[in-house]
Amino acid sequence: MRRGILLALVLVAAAKDEDAIKKIASDYEAVFNKGDAKAEAALYAEDGDLIDPAGKAFRGRAEIEQGGTQAYATIFKGAHITITPTHTRIVDPDMAIVDGNYEITGAHMRDGKPAPTFKGLYTMVFRKAKGKWWIESLRPMVPQGPPPGAMAPPAKK
Repeated sequence: MRRGILLALVLVAAAKDEDAIKKIASDYEAVFNKGDAKAEAALYAEDGDLIDPAGKAFRGRAEIEQGGTQAYATIFKGAHITITPTHTRIVDPDMAIVDGNYEITGAHMRDGKPAPTFKGLYTMVFRKAKGKWWIESLRPMVPQGPPPGAMAPPAKK
């Protein structure tokens, strides 16, 4: 009986954690769509990091805010993101990993011309500290696929 109650409590806690993590993804989407770099950086752990699809690393809230400020004033000015989490894994009570898809419309090229829609995948690592979930690490990427023939089955001998 005791074991069943304990298991139920663990499952309820895990569901609450998943809901809190999903809310952060929703909040991220909202602040991106407002172009609010300060609010975006505030979703990260103090020492959180972001490596963008081009490979540029932003370490800590201050760098994330600086990078966001620049991006929202240029390439992402007026852009809109849709984030779709596809898989959440609670690694332990204080860490989770979320995979998902994103789509950005309304972005601009460096020359100011409209950019095509960006579609990609992301992985977010979350850490719980002082009862709150934070983005520890974000890795958005745009898959390029393997070189031609790389995924072909081996030739038969």
